[in-house]
Amino acid sequence: AQDLLDQLAEMMENLQMAEGQGNQGPGEQAMEGLADTLREQQGLSDETFSDLQEQFGEDGQQGEQGQGEQQGSQGQPGQRGGQQGQPGEQGDQGDQEQGDQGGQGAQTGQQGERGQSGPDGSGQQPSEGEGRGSGSDPAQGLAERQRALRERLNEQSRNLPGAGTPGGQDAREALDRAGRAMDGAEQALRDQDYAGALDRQAEALEALREGMRDLAEQLAQDQAQQDGRQGQANGRAQRESQRDPLGRDAGAAGRIGTDEELLQGEDVYRRARELLDEIRRRSAEQERPEIELEYLKRLLDQF
Repeated sequence: AQDLLDQLAEMMENLQMAEGQGNQGPGEQAMEGLADTLREQQGLSDETFSDLQEQFGEDGQQGEQGQGEQQGSQGQPGQRGGQQGQPGEQGDQGDQEQGDQGGQGAQTGQQGERGQSGPDGSGQQPSEGEGRGSGSDPAQGLAERQRALRERLNEQSRNLPGAGTPGGQDAREALDRAGRAMDGAEQALRDQDYAGALDRQAEALEALREGMRDLAEQLAQDQAQQDGRQGQANGRAQRESQRDPLGRDAGAAGRIGTDEELLQGEDVYRRARELLDEIRRRSAEQERPEIELEYLKRLLDQF
């Protein structure tokens, strides 16, 4: 995994050196904007997962407490029924034992809570309602942030460069899929369905990465074509004036825009994509150690 990270970092550094001369163009600005969106979506997904863990913890505590109360309340009819089966002992004795069993099955505070909940005396419904109420504010806050991120992605998709090119079209389709997944995540959060929200957010992250790869490849092709035309023009202008005593072109290896440089530029993007795919493949292998899976996940978050 470390070797993959080193190679990928080197590829990205080479790209920045190749494209970082002068002011940023629309392509570089679009890539940076999508990278920010990807990081924020990952952060939102992490917070959703954290809230899901908290919800499971609260539900587990409430389930154990409710089970104890239910066992206590079920013991009362059993004792009462048993007493009814004995001739002549259905009166005060059954009531007395019911009170004894009630005292053993539930604490005084829980009985008071059941008394306030309604005539059926059940304390489970209010406990679950209170749990959902306490979690509603975080869920709604996450939903609002998801909606804002979706709106930003819409704006980025409208301003995406590469219109009319295959790579640009592929990138837009991937971003559209990411947007639909974000819509699903927002609705799931509003319904407090954290598990469903996490599934949709994972789909959004994958579609975002795919869209960025498609856009990067298209930008590389565009840059290669532009540099090729410029290199050819510069080459023709210099060919007649820059020759060594034997009539050969001087400085051919260092000339900007040569075919060798163009091929290296395209290979950089291709190699970067291969490295990302390899990291994704390894991160999907659940039999790998947990520490390695966590490390691979952090690598994907960076790119």
